[in-house]
Amino acid sequence: MKRLLKSLLLLLLAALPTACVYDFDPGAEGDVKALIIEGDILAGDYTLVQLSNLQALDVSEGLSQIPSYQVEVTVESESGQTFTGTPEVHDALDILYYRVDTRTLDLNSRCRLKVKVYSGIPGLGGAFSTYVSDWQEILQSDSVLDSLSYVVSPDRDQLDIRIDTHGKAEGFYRWIGLEVWEYTAEFRAAYYYIPSLNELLPYPDDENYYYCWKRNYFKDIMVASTESAGVDVFRDYTVFTTRNREDQRFSYVYSLTLLQERISREAYNYWTSMRNNSSDVGGLFSPQPSDIRGNIHNEADPSEYVVGYISASTVTKAQRYYRNVVSRFGQQDYSRTTRVVLKENQWGTYYRNGYLPLWVWIPEDEEPQSVIEYYEWVPKRACDCRELGGTKIVPAGWINTDK
Repeated sequence: MKRLLKSLLLLLLAALPTACVYDFDPGAEGDVKALIIEGDILAGDYTLVQLSNLQALDVSEGLSQIPSYQVEVTVESESGQTFTGTPEVHDALDILYYRVDTRTLDLNSRCRLKVKVYSGIPGLGGAFSTYVSDWQEILQSDSVLDSLSYVVSPDRDQLDIRIDTHGKAEGFYRWIGLEVWEYTAEFRAAYYYIPSLNELLPYPDDENYYYCWKRNYFKDIMVASTESAGVDVFRDYTVFTTRNREDQRFSYVYSLTLLQERISREAYNYWTSMRNNSSDVGGLFSPQPSDIRGNIHNEADPSEYVVGYISASTVTKAQRYYRNVVSRFGQQDYSRTTRVVLKENQWGTYYRNGYLPLWVWIPEDEEPQSVIEYYEWVPKRACDCRELGGTKIVPAGWINTDK
């Protein structure tokens, strides 16, 4: 995600007046602003569109979402079709997206994305801006995404996501990923605390906050071409690779749904430039991305800088689970939080300071007492998986529904 944000910021900075070169202070916060529109039109499927504002030089904190009541999203066809988006938290995503049902989009007519952003509440006054993409031909491809696999190196130091495809006509491709993963907290608590009674009770039927799920839109830019290959085939092709063994996504169970779309040469050049400029190699302004422009613009003010490139294509899909218990790539470092042993008269104080109980404390080389006096406690983040960003909502069709 940060690599994509860095790329967006580079493009935005480069689009600003360049008559002079000024010193860049990476710690400064300025009025750098841009509307970011993401979401290719997927004919025969659902189109997912996300809107964000970029307004900061700190790209890790610079994105903010626009409230759904200020946004209208539609897909238009030159044949007269109009499809309206619905704001929702998609089943595979925890972020607000606009879901447009383009399953019946006319494949033989050009289409475009239209987005209206209101400064107030629609119907109650206030101005709005209309953003449109260029009209796009729907690229139909006979290329099939045959398989998706996870390959871990023999030393378990690297994980690759690889694909196999086949088709008949060479061209350019982009892959979009919807990912869901299950992870765990550091400790699995056996007891929970009732503050009003100053009492500890065992979790019923193994219910606790040890297992959580998280959803996201795969942010790495994945594009490739078979134009010079002589054959429209990818065999054992790596679309993503990581050496980060502490990546939470691969710590337990991970699912990736990969969508393959055919894109134009112009779209391929755009995404390739974005990917190159998101690299951590080189200086802030090298290579110079000033000529990289998307195909979205403000109808009333074409000079406004808008980030994004909208394509239109039919898609093919593949989905597969990764289980860390089998591949053993993930290696979470929780820093092994120090447990504290508390008596009953200490529980309330520690609870108010963000601690939760784990289990009974039994001194080494001693038998359990008939009357339990001591319990081990830890900071909440160590035994409540929600503190690490996920939820207890089990994704539909998830393989581990017994958690």
